[in-house]
Amino acid sequence: MKLIFVRHGLAGDKAKYVLSGKPDPGRPLTAKGVRKMKTAAAGLKKITGGADAVVSSPYLRAVQTAEILARKLGVKKPGKTVSLAPVGRLTDLLTYLRRYPAGAAIVLAGHEPHLGNIISQFLRGAGEAFVSLGKGGACMLEFKDKPAPGKAALVWLLQPAELQRLG
Repeated sequence: MKLIFVRHGLAGDKAKYVLSGKPDPGRPLTAKGVRKMKTAAAGLKKITGGADAVVSSPYLRAVQTAEILARKLGVKKPGKTVSLAPVGRLTDLLTYLRRYPAGAAIVLAGHEPHLGNIISQFLRGAGEAFVSLGKGGACMLEFKDKPAPGKAALVWLLQPAELQRLG
């Protein structure tokens, strides 16, 4: 299985959004964030060729990111799982991923530092996170079989500007 982790694109200022009385999960991508994510998605298409599924956190900015990625990667409708939200648990993500065949390529759109923690656990098995994605950045891990902590191989890690240059 291949897992491609993508941090959501640029979103509005968190403090200002919360001060407006709206809950953070509803904070959307900015217009600039949408533009940059479309370019990054084109870069992702070039290096992956496509995906079998796109799945996101239920937070609006991650959902919007997943919709952009799905359109570019030829996936009809992105899925959602709370396991990719900042409060998500790796065990729940592993359960969610069981619905896909071992050879699938799955794009996962979420948030930092949560994605970095997941990636680090897949690579090392336990311990402190050592991977961080910029907004719109991506990382691909590959597993010989189903995903499990300590069983991933790092294929590539691209920060947003690098991914956008490919697009």
